[in-house]
Amino acid sequence: MKKLFPEGDFGEVFYGQLGFDVGGRVTVSLPVKNRPAIEVEKWGVWGVDYNVIVAELLGKKHGDIVLKNQIDFDFAKSSMIPEGGGFFIKQEGSNFSLCLPVKYLIFQGCTVYKNCFES
Repeated sequence: MKKLFPEGDFGEVFYGQLGFDVGGRVTVSLPVKNRPAIEVEKWGVWGVDYNVIVAELLGKKHGDIVLKNQIDFDFAKSSMIPEGGGFFIKQEGSNFSLCLPVKYLIFQGCTVYKNCFES
């Protein structure tokens, strides 16, 4: 992800899928609509073959997860706030919010797709 977004700014993101397993393991699928800094040949051309990159992350939660109106989740700015041996992932939209405390997140890979409903 550092090569794709060297400034660390993913823009607005969407927590498309959150998974919670026994033992505190958490999986996160994080679609990003910002154009990457580099072209990845196997993905094709940005805006033609794909316009969304989905980062797959694996981590360990530590604390209570707070979701408000998860059915209304959408793309919005997200922040990571350091806290007690880990960090909080926080996101708020007009009618939804997420607070996810994690000890760590490990990048697993990326997939891409073309959102035909976007211009």
